[in-house]
Amino acid sequence: MRWRTVVTAALPLALAVGCGGGPGSEAGANGDLRADRVAGGRTSRFIDGPAVATYCPDDSLVTVVAVSRDGSVGFAVRTRLPLGHARSFAVAPSLAESSSAALALRLKSGVARIGASGWIRLEGSATISGEFDVALPDSAGTRPRLTGRLAGIAVRTGKRAACNAI
Repeated sequence: MRWRTVVTAALPLALAVGCGGGPGSEAGANGDLRADRVAGGRTSRFIDGPAVATYCPDDSLVTVVAVSRDGSVGFAVRTRLPLGHARSFAVAPSLAESSSAALALRLKSGVARIGASGWIRLEGSATISGEFDVALPDSAGTRPRLTGRLAGIAVRTGKRAACNAI
């Protein structure tokens, strides 16, 4: 299975979308992903715009990517669609075999961060919605978090979803 070769899916997502227009500028981008950075008691909006979601059945991998002029956010969740009901996934720096998630963000300066812990909750199948709260490690010790929601993002499946891109 291809997923055995995926060590961390979120970092390649964030690095791939960090340059150029990215998925947020594609005609196929839809739904909405909003992400806020929370650090030192302050909250600032990081992204609020369209996103692209893909599902690769062979890998059991759902990915969501959003891009803005300030950077990009990408996450991957190891699960099968349809979900059937809302499910929460534990975030770690790499993906486990099932029911796990990874998240990364990239700033326009090129700095990338991989989520250390937290959760992502998803519901739906043809379109997905949910929310997330993920701790991002930093060298300053401020323990920043990325929190947010996603709503009505249509999921592309199969070969059209570019499943072999990672």
